[in-house]
Amino acid sequence: MGLGIAGLVLAMGTLTEQTPIEMLVPGNGEKQIIIRSTNRTHQFPLLGAKVPLLPGWSYLAVDEDHLADRPAFVHQASNSIVRLQANVLDSWPPKGVTAKPEVGKHPAGTLEWVRVDHLRIGKLLLAKHGLTIVAIQHGSQAEVNESIEEFCAGIRHSDSVY
Repeated sequence: MGLGIAGLVLAMGTLTEQTPIEMLVPGNGEKQIIIRSTNRTHQFPLLGAKVPLLPGWSYLAVDEDHLADRPAFVHQASNSIVRLQANVLDSWPPKGVTAKPEVGKHPAGTLEWVRVDHLRIGKLLLAKHGLTIVAIQHGSQAEVNESIEEFCAGIRHSDSVY
């Protein structure tokens, strides 16, 4: 009898096993839902980038990874937000920016930052592939905060496609 119950429980667990929901698609007229993802590496084929989430960082997903063209990440402890996008700038530094670019930290590419008001705009070159990084950080310090530097240092080139 006990074996029968254990078998039934195992079978029910296997039958109802589902993958966790990663994305909710809104219906017509509904607001887009943001899903917060942590502790995972995300690949963005449209950007040619792979982003591991460091402790304290979350990915704010509004679309599936393979469709995302402007993924956003947040670090709650430092009140920092980072958004990646394809490099669409005609010039570097961007037109109208008078600040001199500062060299950022990246072990596998070239990273430069300019300050525009409360924004930090970065240009990251990985294997001849360019990304623009827009970062917002709390506070008025001129340099990019350490949590943003560490996060950006983890961004890697990826040519994998789903």
